[in-house]
Amino acid sequence: MDGTSEMDGSITITNMEHEMYNDGLFFLGKSNSCEGTFEKWRYQRFAIISFCTSFESFLHKKIVSKLTIDDTVVEKGSDILNYLSDPESKVKRPFIIATVKGKLRVLADANGLDQEAFLGEEFKEFEKIIHLRNKIVHFSRSNFDSVYLEMDNLVEVAPEFLRSLVMIICEELNENVPGFYLETEYKDID
Repeated sequence: MDGTSEMDGSITITNMEHEMYNDGLFFLGKSNSCEGTFEKWRYQRFAIISFCTSFESFLHKKIVSKLTIDDTVVEKGSDILNYLSDPESKVKRPFIIATVKGKLRVLADANGLDQEAFLGEEFKEFEKIIHLRNKIVHFSRSNFDSVYLEMDNLVEVAPEFLRSLVMIICEELNENVPGFYLETEYKDID
């Protein structure tokens, strides 16, 4: 016996920011090809939620990657790392990462960058999408008009706003932009 053995099995590699971005493109495409108002709204809502989820996943990955190397580069770095990297963590979410803006500040600080580099015009544009996502997820009847009036316009520009913000972040971090963020149409992921 040579110390090796065979076994059947499979592995699935996942990339949440890629999957959710691609889902956003899928739902956006569906919303543009359907006739009914309620069907269109359904697809638009899930496109918005998917694009925002993609961005938050991207941010989490960047923060965790940096804090895994050195969790002392930001205040409460160990708590932030534990909270973001372990869904079963008993650590209470540090207040600084309660918002996307807070997470961007942590990412900037962790990399020794000026926070304004991440909170410029690109963020302000994407922040409109984040606010719409929050209105959808935490829906109140009083938000009906603002959700459905804003959604038709914002869903069309969401991937562009997301792409621009990711490009700025990657440029500041001196990293390559993940190729899937350059896609403008849904593609099957195999």
